[in-house]
Amino acid sequence: MIKHNFHFTHKELVLALVLFFTLVSAYADTLKIGLYDNKPKIFRDEKGQAAGIFADILADIAAREHLQIEYVYGNWPQGLGRLSSGEIDIMPDVCYTEARAQLYDFGAVPVLSDWFQVYSRRKEPVTSILDLNCHRIGVLAQSVQQDMFVNMSRDFGINPEVIGLDDYPLLVSALAEGKVDFAIFNRYFIPSGDLAGQIRETPVIFNPTRLHFAYTKGRHADLIVSMDRCLKELQQDPDSAYYKALRKWTDRAQVPLVSNRFRSLLFVVFCFLIALAVYSYFQSRQVIRKTAELSAKTGALKKAQAEAQNRERLFSLGQMAGGIAHDFNNILSTIIGYAESLHDYNAKKYNDRRIGENTEVILNAAGDAAVLVTRMREFYRKQDENAAPQLVSLKMMAREVVKLVQPRFALESYVGGRELSLHSEIQDVPLVAGIESQLKEILLNLIFNSVDACREGGEVTLRMVPEGENVLIEVSDTGTGMDSETLAQLFEPFFTTKGENGTGLGMSMVKEIVERHNGRVSVKSEPGKGTAVSILLSAAKSREGSDKPETGAAGRTLSIVAVEDDLRALQALSLMLLSDGHKVRTYSLAKEALESMLRYRPDLLITDDGMPGMSGTELAEEAKKICPGLKVILFSGFDPSLKKKKESCAADLSLPKPITLTEMQKALNTLFPAGQPETGKNLFRTNTESDGFNDRTFQ
Repeated sequence: MIKHNFHFTHKELVLALVLFFTLVSAYADTLKIGLYDNKPKIFRDEKGQAAGIFADILADIAAREHLQIEYVYGNWPQGLGRLSSGEIDIMPDVCYTEARAQLYDFGAVPVLSDWFQVYSRRKEPVTSILDLNCHRIGVLAQSVQQDMFVNMSRDFGINPEVIGLDDYPLLVSALAEGKVDFAIFNRYFIPSGDLAGQIRETPVIFNPTRLHFAYTKGRHADLIVSMDRCLKELQQDPDSAYYKALRKWTDRAQVPLVSNRFRSLLFVVFCFLIALAVYSYFQSRQVIRKTAELSAKTGALKKAQAEAQNRERLFSLGQMAGGIAHDFNNILSTIIGYAESLHDYNAKKYNDRRIGENTEVILNAAGDAAVLVTRMREFYRKQDENAAPQLVSLKMMAREVVKLVQPRFALESYVGGRELSLHSEIQDVPLVAGIESQLKEILLNLIFNSVDACREGGEVTLRMVPEGENVLIEVSDTGTGMDSETLAQLFEPFFTTKGENGTGLGMSMVKEIVERHNGRVSVKSEPGKGTAVSILLSAAKSREGSDKPETGAAGRTLSIVAVEDDLRALQALSLMLLSDGHKVRTYSLAKEALESMLRYRPDLLITDDGMPGMSGTELAEEAKKICPGLKVILFSGFDPSLKKKKESCAADLSLPKPITLTEMQKALNTLFPAGQPETGKNLFRTNTESDGFNDRTFQ
């Protein structure tokens, strides 16, 4: 028997132990990661390797922290099951919910932001979630989007057939092959190859979310801290692997929730305003030169020449602004219609104070936007020359302004790194007589000027107090302040201290509006100590009575035909009328509306004037031939001054876009006063015949 004796030196034993613990450590740091197909966020490429945004980020973190990672491939439900059982350590691309937090651990730092969007291969228009009723909807099984869509469908009272599939490739195939009518994908989904011509996105977007790494429950406390630290460092460095992954795999990572059409429209408006400012500057210089040349002539000749130039300028600007104003007013009609519908629905069903306040802010902002569109369109016309002053509650108006400017303060603090705060001292003050939109514009302008002046941060204060029979409004800041030379030029048109970021029209506009309201404005400022702008307005004399809310057509239910070629504006108008208790039949083509009137006898026709083919005015004339006694409301987003009036217009009322529910109720009460007999009760037949636009979604 051969006997072997092994003798180890002290150094050999130490080396062996080091090697042993190195192997154990390497094994312990090997993390198993769930992998499923959701391109471009994470997927398995043609070589069977993990790829995508999450994979690139994980590779960089693993290199930083000296971690070994191993991917385990499967579908989405399998990955969640393996994470629960501990077969894998990390599952990427998981949306945080309270229910999931009971099953998995989540990092505090989100990896990506996301939302869900409905895609379709069908050709009929899809404008809202209501159009998905009774259709087959494909979703990722056991996902947040499935739960959210089911709950949202229930809230909207629709009943789609929801079909859950295990991964996104199956979902894409089902939509392309017609096994489902619509499918829900995340915002990073981009149809490729042949699918690009078959699948199209719809405007139905819902549920903004944040995506995290999810970890096996109770196992990886130290790992979660390390991963959060790495993610935070990567997200703070624009040249890190995090942003390289976003640029590599998608150009939609930072796209805002705004449609391409709306962004294009905003760009056109921006260019128009810039061109308008340049045009105004050169026009003013030209007026000065011509005035100097004609100084020897009589004052009457100068006045006549100035008036002729103003008329010519108004015409050209009206032509340019008309199309932009029309598109903006259609958009605002949609916003106002849906916001009022949501406000009314909340008041009737939930009575949630926060929802009510938020929808009121939306409606007020949309109303202000409509006024701004009108002022842009009539830039060289005397402002509001026909507007009658109303009693304005400055206290309520100031509270609305504070709500409107709060997002700007939050944005400046977050993006600009400036510590900005807004303080308000708003006392009970008497009413004033004036134009509320103009007074609100003054406050917004002054507050934003103060924000710009606080370049290193500071405080902005809005103060409103009674002063004898007047009201004192003061906006002050702790910003850079102004010297005496700057103060002397403050109210001059086109004078600005903001360089290319300012137009020089803000303070001159403030002074003009204040003087139009028979008020006074004064400014105190010192370099380095800030600025205070004070406005003194006279209190209005009290008057008896108050405006009471209108009720639709003296409580009557009207049969209404609504015609509008903009489908979003049409649906918003229909929701507004339905919420007021009326019966509505909608059409996007004037010809279809006329054909329906041969069978139905409505009480009222509401039509857009600027439609292709047959205008609203022509439709009204033909409709009254078919239905004697028919009432007609004509509305338009164009400037009415640009259209020549017809002597025999068939419209009973003409209204500008956008229109609110209160304005619509006033119009209906004017046309249908209390005490008139009801007509047109048979507007809707009991059979299943459908004509016009989207009849199945309306009553």
